[in-house]
Amino acid sequence: MAHRTFTDSQGVEWEAWDVVPGRMQVGGRERRFGLDRRVYNPPGFDPDQDRRRRGDRRTSVSDCLKNGWLAFRSAQGTERRRCFPIPDGWEFLPVKDLERYCREASVVPAARRSI
Repeated sequence: MAHRTFTDSQGVEWEAWDVVPGRMQVGGRERRFGLDRRVYNPPGFDPDQDRRRRGDRRTSVSDCLKNGWLAFRSAQGTERRRCFPIPDGWEFLPVKDLERYCREASVVPAARRSI
């Protein structure tokens, strides 16, 4: 994953990086400790390959994002944007072209916090 920072013509500092969907590794404590004897494991079942026991979580994205996107976040953290598909060679583009992609990118709504 490439990562860049740049300052746009309005003086706003941005971070940019490419995101390719896949599996998301869940950190922190596991919910299960050891084997749960109440769970039936059919013949041939390998608990080491069970995603729930490895801590992996599947993610799903809309069709327009399935091939990835270029993420932008203002340095103040007040705004996030997504540009899709990922522009070829974005890592090496001049700042003015990167700024154009950022300006044309979709604004990502702020995440709702649950109480």
